Amino acid sequence: MAWASSRQVAGLGGEERNTEGNRPLEERIDIEVAGQLVEGRVFFSVNNITVQITYPFAGVTLDSHLPYFSLTFFRFESHGRLTPYGRQSAKELLTDLYDACCFCEANEEALLCECRKVLERSLGSYLLDTLKEFAP
Repeated sequence: MAWASSRQVAGLGGEERNTEGNRPLEERIDIEVAGQLVEGRVFFSVNNITVQITYPFAGVTLDSHLPYFSLTFFRFESHGRLTPYGRQSAKELLTDLYDACCFCEANEEALLCECRKVLERSLGSYLLDTLKEFAP
């Protein structure tokens, strides 16, 4: 994900500042889902948040964006830290990632079968070419 800026919006949070040279801030996050420890990394700025699951799965991300007009009421970051709203959003995104990864793992055979059917139609898109690398 490209981060255009991590500056505070003038008039909505004090002085305008650049946090770590236009790079989002980062924190670790751990939650428990149905008795399973789930770990992740959170990359965030005032109005953007990206969560990456690191355990028990790895490398899958999910993000969310707050439009400018909502910054008066909601922010993911304040003073270089996750806000309570940002922390809750990160937990929800990590839970969604874990649930999606569990679903894919539990249904891997059926999903690959459906991918093969799509590949056999020879639609020729970039997505299908990429899927060919993963379908056995």
